[in-house]
Amino acid sequence: MSTIAITPLTTKLRDTAFDLASEMFTRSSTLHAALRVDLETYRHALRPSFDAMAAQDLSLVAISPEGRLLGCLIATDMYHALSDGPPTGPYPEIAALTHSLTRSYHARHPFGPGEVVLVDMAVTCPEAHGLGLYQAMRAHMELIARAAGFHLIVGELSSQATQHVVLNKMGHRAMVEIRFQAFDWNGTRPFASITSPTSIILAEGTL
Repeated sequence: MSTIAITPLTTKLRDTAFDLASEMFTRSSTLHAALRVDLETYRHALRPSFDAMAAQDLSLVAISPEGRLLGCLIATDMYHALSDGPPTGPYPEIAALTHSLTRSYHARHPFGPGEVVLVDMAVTCPEAHGLGLYQAMRAHMELIARAAGFHLIVGELSSQATQHVVLNKMGHRAMVEIRFQAFDWNGTRPFASITSPTSIILAEGTL
């Protein structure tokens, strides 16, 4: 782990980080699997928001000694998400779910710009699994966010692995929980097929 460098995401690495993040989310995310998300369609829809988040200089990457990208963490000022309009794009169900999490959290804990940083995407490539890289990137992100003046860090946890790491190992607090079986979008239950875990959790940590 000591030979892996965790550094800020630069413009030079943005395309590589985008390719890794979009591929891993399409392949591994419980939400994306439930909707059978197509990689190229997802990439086309995701790119504008990905670039906007990357431009905030809050994101980071993990690089192997040979210079290969092993993981990336994309973060944003959560206040920007409050101004998002109605869910659009090819997969509005995902946007609707995350929008519901954000609104519920803000209702419980009102915040302004520069106060809460959101870990929007965090992925590692298969060869880096089991190295503790996800937790290392999260810990490094906390240092970046604290230095930037944020007070809290939150993440949307939709897998058992991330829930275990963030809630049990890192000690963050579960602030909002939405059960997949109960989430309604336009009279449908788009995530009812997800049985493990049973819910998505928005977790909060103090910086």
